[in-house]
Amino acid sequence: MNGRPYYGWVIVSIAAASMVATLPGRTVGLGLITEPLIAELGLTRTQFANINVIATLLGSAFALIAGPLTDRWGIRVMLSAALLLLGGLVMAMSSWVTAASLMIFLVLIRGVGQSALSTISVTSVGKWFTTRLAIAMGVFSVMVAIGFSAVIVGAQSQIETQGWRSVWSVIGGCVCLLGVISMGLTRR
Repeated sequence: MNGRPYYGWVIVSIAAASMVATLPGRTVGLGLITEPLIAELGLTRTQFANINVIATLLGSAFALIAGPLTDRWGIRVMLSAALLLLGGLVMAMSSWVTAASLMIFLVLIRGVGQSALSTISVTSVGKWFTTRLAIAMGVFSVMVAIGFSAVIVGAQSQIETQGWRSVWSVIGGCVCLLGVISMGLTRR
């Protein structure tokens, strides 16, 4: 042992933050904007639910692609790319979503956020830990729970006062910023 802390703990922190960044692609994240979104787009709850279930099913296929690509290109490339892509999609949705484009945005945000980014985040912990994986995953899980709690409460209060588009844009920008940080700190 050389006396320095194991770099894998930095990866656990980035992975946990990245898992929290999946919020816009998760049901709980979309639930924060569902009511104002469907009111603005003139959709019924049933129409939104139908679009959402199709987007969820199609988006789940992204996880099947993310795993092999992470093995091939590494954590740094895939984690950073997924974060930057998700952040860009969330910002684009905040500006351009219409009733006609909602399905496309939801498939992409569900696919990149909920499916691909979740897969890459969890995989990154497993790639860095072999002997203490259970401890690392426990720390990861606690960090994710705290992160989701804070972000959900904060976003919900801001959506009520500033509207969903403004908050969604800020969330997208934060996800992009995490992508840039990931580029600098994530190692193979």
